[in-house]
Amino acid sequence: MAFYELYRYHNRNFYAEPGFSTFQGYIVLAADGSGINIPTTRETLEEFGTSSRKGTKPQASIGLGCLYDVMSRMILESDRCKCKFDEMRLAEEQIDRVRETIGDSQPFLVVMDRGYPSTTAFIRMMDKGVSFLVRLKSSDYKKEQAALTGSDEWIEILLDKSRIKHYKGTYTDYKSSM
Repeated sequence: MAFYELYRYHNRNFYAEPGFSTFQGYIVLAADGSGINIPTTRETLEEFGTSSRKGTKPQASIGLGCLYDVMSRMILESDRCKCKFDEMRLAEEQIDRVRETIGDSQPFLVVMDRGYPSTTAFIRMMDKGVSFLVRLKSSDYKKEQAALTGSDEWIEILLDKSRIKHYKGTYTDYKSSM
């Protein structure tokens, strides 16, 4: 806990001073998660779980998630959790804490890989004014993919009322469902 508080204190001080790196005025944050094996004991298995397949010897693991400031080359937010965790939900929690560190006036852009697409999360981020960029899997957003002329293009996904209505009732604060 002390380490966590120290790096948050350092980060708040870092962003309080002018001169940190941006891209076209935005702090560019990369969201990513991973797992790391830890010593397997009864306690670590109970606390964090196992990453092993059923029927094999258990291997205790910790789930890790962070928001990395790409331009300044530093971790802005990080968390550890059980080895099997929802990376998008953790990224949303971390995104919600970014303003505590960088302040209200600095715009930021969150970049996510193919493991993150979630329409409900996109809606929540748009409602909060969070700018984001996501690389999609080939199975995501078929309507937009049908209009592609190549295998790697920029597309804009319009989440209009007709699309959002399909998520009515699922658009709740995810913390209450955890």
